[in-house]
Order: sequence, then structure tokens, then C-alpha cells
Amino acid sequence: MKYPAVKDLVLIGGGHAHVHTLRSFGMKPVPGLRVTLIAKDIDTPYSGMLPGFIAGHYTHDQCHIDLQPLSRFAGARLIHAEALNIDIANQRVMCRNRPDIRYDVLSIDIGSTPDLASVPGAAQYAIPLKPVDGLARRWQTFLHDFTLAPRKTHFVTVGGGAAGVEIALAIQYHLRNLLTARNLDPDMLTFTIITRAGILAGHNGGVQRKMREVLDARRVQLIENTTVERVDDTRVHCVGRDAVPYDQLIWGTDARAAGWLSQTGLALDQHGFIKIDACLRALGHDTIFAAGDVASNIDHPRPKAGVF
Repeated sequence: MKYPAVKDLVLIGGGHAHVHTLRSFGMKPVPGLRVTLIAKDIDTPYSGMLPGFIAGHYTHDQCHIDLQPLSRFAGARLIHAEALNIDIANQRVMCRNRPDIRYDVLSIDIGSTPDLASVPGAAQYAIPLKPVDGLARRWQTFLHDFTLAPRKTHFVTVGGGAAGVEIALAIQYHLRNLLTARNLDPDMLTFTIITRAGILAGHNGGVQRKMREVLDARRVQLIENTTVERVDDTRVHCVGRDAVPYDQLIWGTDARAAGWLSQTGLALDQHGFIKIDACLRALGHDTIFAAGDVASNIDHPRPKAGVF
């Protein structure tokens, strides 16, 4: 039996929390509730499998979730659009080139992006680790071109956290295997990691020592305790040392939230993330929720990493 819609739940973003939410509604629908998913990208990647995808262990289809059949299973409307703002007073979501979408309950799960704005040139020349779907697309384009015409390439990663290190090693693994299979010199590829603190600064000393051993064995140059001050089209300029040349620049520094959230009137932390309580509610708003990287849990702070 189909019930008329009396309440609207709107989900902004196709992040992991909303994927599970849709699955739950598909298994156990709520009578009278209309669910709408607003997603900028229909094919959403599973971030935990991205390094394996880049390393060549998984295919695109194996590590991406198609939101169209999932939305159909949940009985949800899928609107392929980019959210631009929220009118809290009138309970509406504003989207690019779409009419406003009304909600009774709203949830936001749009992830984060590395902080490119604080370093001149980074936004123009660097490849950010997040959003994950953007990195996956740019990797596929690079891999296609490199497969057709292998060439000497120096990869520089700015950011010494787990994500940056893992992606750098995954790229190295895939491309060196590709070159070896063609009887080409894998040493035409070189890698450097630049980090403001020590490598894997959030981990214990044993993990850091082990990672230094791995990077040394894989001949990855490690530049620690160095601040990047600006980037141009061929070099990373650091404070107090020579510039580091690059061919491909990957950016994995501290995360920032989408800029449009600052226009919403929601309570945000110092990095622009939505402040939430222990029940994932936006502070001061009983009908607005946030999950994943975009959320800043006041009662239980967590790093911006998928494992949390």
C-alpha cells in the first residue's frame, strides 16, 4: 500500500552515511515519508578502497556505488544537482540550476576538501586528495595518458598523514608495475613527500619508524618539519630551503568544509564544519543533521578520516 507523503526528508550528498540511510529505508520504508537525495555526483566512491583502486587492485565498478539503483530501492527521489545554500527559515535547499527543494528534516553528508586556499598557487596547480571522486577521475585521466606515453615523472605529495602517504605508495606501486611489465625503467618515476610536521604525526613512534623504513626501502624522499609557502606550475616553494620541482603535485593537508556553509547560519567550527551534538544534530536545529567529514562532533571530536 502506498501512503501519501506528509513529511520530506532531504539528504544532501551521497556520502557513506546517506548510502546506509537509503539502504535502511529500502529495507524498512516509513509510511508517509518522502526521501529525496541531492547529489552532485551519481557514482560515489568508497574512500576506503581508493588506494587499492589507484594501486590497480580494484576496478572502478568494484569501489563505486551507483546512487541511481540505490535510490530506486529506497523509493527515494534522486536529484542530480549541486547544493549551494540552505534557507533555514523557510526550510529549503537551494541548488544550482534547479528549483528550491523543501524539507521537513535535512541531513548533510558532503565530505571535505584539503585546504588549498591558505597556500598561494595550490588551488591552481595541485590535485587534492578530496573530494575522493575528483581524485579518482584525475587519476584515471593521468593513467590513460601515461599508459599511452610513459615518461619520466616526479610526484610530490604535500601532507604526511596516512591518506597522503598511502596514495603516494599506491601510485608508485601501480606505475612501477606497469613500467616493469613493458621492460621500461621503473626508476623514471621519483617520489617526494613534504610534511609540515613529522611523518604520520598522529600515530605513535613505532608506526612512524616503520613508515620511515618503508619509504626508505621504496626510495621515497621524505622532507619533514617543512612549511610550504607557495606553489607555481613546476615547483613547491618551502620556508628555509630550496624549492622542490614536481611534475604531478598531490595535496593532502588539513581538511576544510565547503565554503557555502558559511552562508547558511548554521553553527560552524573554526574550519567551517557543521557543529553537531552526540545525536548528529546541528547545534540549535532539531531538524537538521550532519554526518561524515562535514560534521564536527562537539561531544566526541574525531579526525577527518574515514576510519572514524
